[in-house]
Amino acid sequence: MDRSQILENISKLLIESKTEEARAIIQNEYPHKHIELKKRSYTLKEKMEQFLRDGFIDRYTGKRLVNPGMLKAITHYFPDDFPYDPHWKMTKTHIAYWDLIPTVDHIFPIAQGGVDNPSNWVTTSMKNNSIKSNYSLDEINWELYPSGSLREWDGLTKRFVELVDLNKELLQDSYIKSWYKISKSVCIPSMKDVYEFAIKWHKKFSDSNVSSIELVDRFMADDCEALGFKMDCGNSFSEIHGKAVFDYEALKPMINRISDISLLGSAIYSRWRYFNHWAYNAESILEDNNRKWFLLVLNRLLQLSSQ
Repeated sequence: MDRSQILENISKLLIESKTEEARAIIQNEYPHKHIELKKRSYTLKEKMEQFLRDGFIDRYTGKRLVNPGMLKAITHYFPDDFPYDPHWKMTKTHIAYWDLIPTVDHIFPIAQGGVDNPSNWVTTSMKNNSIKSNYSLDEINWELYPSGSLREWDGLTKRFVELVDLNKELLQDSYIKSWYKISKSVCIPSMKDVYEFAIKWHKKFSDSNVSSIELVDRFMADDCEALGFKMDCGNSFSEIHGKAVFDYEALKPMINRISDISLLGSAIYSRWRYFNHWAYNAESILEDNNRKWFLLVLNRLLQLSSQ
């Protein structure tokens, strides 16, 4: 029922002095939900990981966003033409900070009972975060756009790191320094390096004569770390894609929809670590479904890095 109709019914009952009946309508048809709000904060690492998962795309508009450090670096060079105010006063801050800086928002608002974990997090601009406030997407008729591809757009992250490397004076700005450090630690590998990694290990897992020792020895870990892939026991991948982190049949129908290279790399590193450290028998990595899982993910990395 339309909410205005509910209030019309209530008003009619009030005029008729039927207050208890009016109360019952409120309680049953338009109840107030008591939500205990909890203080929320995100580490810089958590923010950056979310921005990378979403490919620096505003998931509410589909538009590209920019690494915050790059905007502040531009302000360093042009403080009058591209001003920044530490209190974010719109009269003193260039509009780009509101339009292009990414923030973390809750798809389903905490104020309405939404959970505070990555499954409910999304990247959006500072402006759209403010506009959406505590409303759900349905309430303001917004939609959720798909994540972007880091191969196509990384929010100028690699270029920001390159700029700071060339001008260390920028590190005197604490804001720039913080974003530089986190950007450097998770800097997206080159497509050439990812392609070579995927070719190398796809060939090994395809080899019917390969030994389990060659697959579970430290070599894969070294290659994953060189590309910046994180070993997190598959947590970041499973939060988004569930049991596909270890199940070939679950992964197969969704693999072509996954475009986050860092997330795929993390899944490979974490899955490898299971056989290297936790599996009762390391030779089980050679079992058909396990081998096919690695080949499926490596093939997807080949597709993404060769386009």
